[in-house]
Amino acid sequence: MNATYTCSVTLVTVQSIPLAIWHLVVMNVVLSFLRSGTFGVTCLLIQCKVCGSNLHRKTFCTFTRSLKWTWEEKSKRNQYALRKLKILHAYLATGNSFRCLSFQFKRGETTIGKIVDEVCSAVWTTLQPEFMPAPSKELWENISERYLELWNMPNCIGAIDGKHVRIQCPRNSGSSFYNYKGYFSIVLLALVDADGLFIVIEAGDYGRNSDGGVLRNSALGRNLQQGTLNIPDPKRLPKDDDHCSPFPYFFVGDEAFPLQKHIMRPYPRRELTNERRIFNYRLSRARKSVECGFGMLASKFRVLGTAIACKPDKIDNIIRAICVLHNFIRLKDGVFSEPSVTDKDENTDNTMRVLQRLQPCNRRATVEAVELRNHLCSYFMKPNVALSWQNKYAIE
Repeated sequence: MNATYTCSVTLVTVQSIPLAIWHLVVMNVVLSFLRSGTFGVTCLLIQCKVCGSNLHRKTFCTFTRSLKWTWEEKSKRNQYALRKLKILHAYLATGNSFRCLSFQFKRGETTIGKIVDEVCSAVWTTLQPEFMPAPSKELWENISERYLELWNMPNCIGAIDGKHVRIQCPRNSGSSFYNYKGYFSIVLLALVDADGLFIVIEAGDYGRNSDGGVLRNSALGRNLQQGTLNIPDPKRLPKDDDHCSPFPYFFVGDEAFPLQKHIMRPYPRRELTNERRIFNYRLSRARKSVECGFGMLASKFRVLGTAIACKPDKIDNIIRAICVLHNFIRLKDGVFSEPSVTDKDENTDNTMRVLQRLQPCNRRATVEAVELRNHLCSYFMKPNVALSWQNKYAIE
């Protein structure tokens, strides 16, 4: 019998199950062929009803091969590589403790922890250059076009927000990781594009810090202040008056972030007019991409629903691996939204209520940033720019 096996089509049918568990099903199918020799797959067709349609999977062959080669370069004992990958998938998909996984895979708890940390580092090193590269001017411009097409937000190059990842309190950490929600956490600061893909992530800050403080202390915030993010030059807004100056590219954020030249945040509640309420609606509508990104992340990787019991530096590795795996899965198997001209923002009212509960950032904005926001507010009221349903969010 030859040492190389080729599977043309494998059909698996299940009813509604989480997508991350799906990937475990795929890995079990792949591992059944990977017991000896190498493996090639021309097409792996999986029929499921998770998203209401068939999903084509060609993902894990390239994934396992790339990681296998990474381990082969470091050690010739690569027969355990796929076993390690299966351990990582079980941990990320279910969130089970290391003790539970030690019984399942017949390894010690410490060994399971070392494997998870090792494979997370390998996942990030292997996938990050392709699926979360450093942003370029061309990438920013593509994101801006997609935001205008999907969310009717011109010159927007991303939505920024922070997510608290629940952890068990590290030793001798006091209240550094204790957040305002009442549990211990590490902050994941993420910049997301119009389709819920992570552009830039920053993990590891204390849970007690606000989103604005995390941004200020992060590499993203420093590069934004220094102008080293390769953000394109300002561009005139579509359908804007000819005499208007070019408008800079910007991120959208909630009230926890400061108002800056490249960051647009909503108007505070005490200063609201009908025009400003519409601006807040349009801004929160564009911010839904980052909320959807976090939602997809939590639904695929159930480990985020548990209190991670690792050291903070290892938790950072897990978070980075989860984010780059999210991009990998979404680009390979994701279903992307199409532009719509009708009002389908049923959850926008809830989003705006969440914005009202946030603790605002008290840093004073520059005059330039205030003028830019006012111009964008007036721009949304133009007849050829306004959405047909946006006036229902204004109180007369």
